[in-house]
Amino acid sequence: MGKAFVVVNDKQTKKQIMGNFLYVIAVFLLIAWAIGFLAYNLGGIIHILLVIALISVILRIISGRKIL
Repeated sequence: MGKAFVVVNDKQTKKQIMGNFLYVIAVFLLIAWAIGFLAYNLGGIIHILLVIALISVILRIISGRKIL
């Protein structure tokens, strides 16, 4: 079996690995925040979407255009 980690001696390579690792953590936290934000505010978004859909249906009925 191989080792689970890689030993790196070059300082520049260590900085690149840590930079990539911090970038991955930042992206993961950003995605988790976005999911939490949307889950918390989903009720308001649903109501806004329903109002927009209702307005578009009313405008289509008033203008007399067919649905398809």
